[in-house]
Amino acid sequence: MASVPNNYEINVAKNGTHWCKIQLPDTFEVEAEKKLKQIREIFGEEYHISMTYWNCYGNIKDGWK
Repeated sequence: MASVPNNYEINVAKNGTHWCKIQLPDTFEVEAEKKLKQIREIFGEEYHISMTYWNCYGNIKDGWK
């Protein structure tokens, strides 16, 4: 069954406007913060760079199984 995988998402914005999104797989746990720092260095101070970890999971209610 296909599902939405856990992942890291780095968002880049300039002047409050979304510019781009970079997704890193869940397996990048050790590297994610290093990548965030690298991207902040590349884009510089005029861009707002943030990172979110998406923990995606499903729920099965009683009677659904």
